[in-house]
Amino acid sequence: MFVSRVHSAIYILLLTVLMGCGPWSLPEREFPVCDTPSAEIDRKANLLTVNFGLKLPNGDIDEVHWNFGDGQQKITTPPELSTTHTYSNPGSYTVTAILRNKCADEVEVVKSFEVSDVTLPLVSTGPATDIRISTATLPFTVSDNGRGSILRSGVCYSTSTREPFVGDPQSVSMTLPFVPLIGRPYSLSASNLKPNTLYYVRAFAENSAGIGYGDPVTFRTWALAGVTTETAITTKNSATVYMRIDSVGNPAATRYGICYSATNTLPTIDDATQPPTFTVVGSSIIVPLSALKPDTRYYYRAFAVNEAGVSYGLVQTLTTQTDVELDRGLIAYYPADNNAEDKSPNKLHGSLLNGATFTTDRNNRANAAFSFDGRNDYFEVPDNALLRPGTLSVGFWIKLTNRVTLTQQSLFTKSYWEDGEAEQYGAVLNQSAQQRPIDCLFGIKQNSDCKKGRGWQTVTGTSTRAPTSDWNHLLFCYEGQTLKIYLNGELLATETRLPLSNTIDDCRGGTLRFAAQSRADPQYLEGSIDDIRLYNRALLDSEIKALAKP
Repeated sequence: MFVSRVHSAIYILLLTVLMGCGPWSLPEREFPVCDTPSAEIDRKANLLTVNFGLKLPNGDIDEVHWNFGDGQQKITTPPELSTTHTYSNPGSYTVTAILRNKCADEVEVVKSFEVSDVTLPLVSTGPATDIRISTATLPFTVSDNGRGSILRSGVCYSTSTREPFVGDPQSVSMTLPFVPLIGRPYSLSASNLKPNTLYYVRAFAENSAGIGYGDPVTFRTWALAGVTTETAITTKNSATVYMRIDSVGNPAATRYGICYSATNTLPTIDDATQPPTFTVVGSSIIVPLSALKPDTRYYYRAFAVNEAGVSYGLVQTLTTQTDVELDRGLIAYYPADNNAEDKSPNKLHGSLLNGATFTTDRNNRANAAFSFDGRNDYFEVPDNALLRPGTLSVGFWIKLTNRVTLTQQSLFTKSYWEDGEAEQYGAVLNQSAQQRPIDCLFGIKQNSDCKKGRGWQTVTGTSTRAPTSDWNHLLFCYEGQTLKIYLNGELLATETRLPLSNTIDDCRGGTLRFAAQSRADPQYLEGSIDDIRLYNRALLDSEIKALAKP
């Protein structure tokens, strides 16, 4: 009872005290505000050493508790939340990162991965062997697998990428179809290569660490030499054949020449062959053929031999002469085989002017005849004493593009281009009216004192066979007091009453032109001309017939 009264008194006393003190004033407390942390584990491995970090971090992260999965742990705090850890052994590991902040939030992030001590394989690129025009053998050796299994190995090559690699669109990759033995050399065969082309090659080998490459090496594929068969000048028992070396090939050719046969239409080096008198790249070279049969057709072509094989030019034909000697008295010979060179020993080379070019000849050989458009182009040879003979023969093959118009077309003339002065000789075609026969006029100058228009001595031949669409042979001859015109080996016209004998006025300085007369009166020719020959003598009928053979 006493205790109860005491408790009551104390309670009354405390209540009285508290009521007398007024209201309480307690201190305020602040609680932290945080964003929930989040992130992904990022890693970069270098063999057994791994750099761990956080990828895409978000929220507040004040501490990361790392558990590396091998019993080792580590805590990182800002500003460097990443860490590095080295494992004792390769294998599979699960890493845990607990993200914490000051609000006592915790988020656990987990990542599993493989730790490996595998390095890139070591591989060496060998020098290319068995190189040919379109193939080569490419050796390589895997010398170290990098402590990992080789997944694939081989070589890659390119013509443009100096260090070719697997997956390069400019490179070709070839893979060995089985796992290579370490230290043993292997080879792969590349095909469909381009001739005479530089290639870059690198060997490769791949394991779980990636692709290792060898040092690059280079090689160049082989190529046949390039040769062109050109024209021939024949006698009764011999011929002078021309050829051109366009390229020496790779490796360089060691043998050149002409192969020929009277029976084999496609002669090879197994038939008769003859080397050239000299070799030079890019120019015509001479190949003399001897011990030929008279009046015989031979098939011939240029050839070149190198390690890549035998290359040939196009086949051409020549026919030896019977009892005629077509090289006697020869001033100049222009076969028009893709050049304007004189193939006689005199070398009176000419020039194609104002766009004159080449076309197919009567034997269907490309670029083997002069072509003129009838507007402004022509063929010209500079003046030379040999072009001012006392007797003369001029012969050639001709095909007109269209029939001769009412105006003249010049076949050839010897005079100054600018004004037509210093005339010596010439020939023109003329058609007096539509659908009429064509006149062919040939003339030389005598007693003219080299004055323009004076002293012309002429002969005119008329033919209903116009040299149009078909090839025809024309030959003009002066000797003694006689002028003659031949068409396809047959005499067309003769004039025998010239005032002087074996004389053509020696008017110097004028050039020899075909398909044009002079600037003031050009008389351009529209058509084709081939195998032009000039002689300082009148040819015999048998020789003229020989030249007119198709």
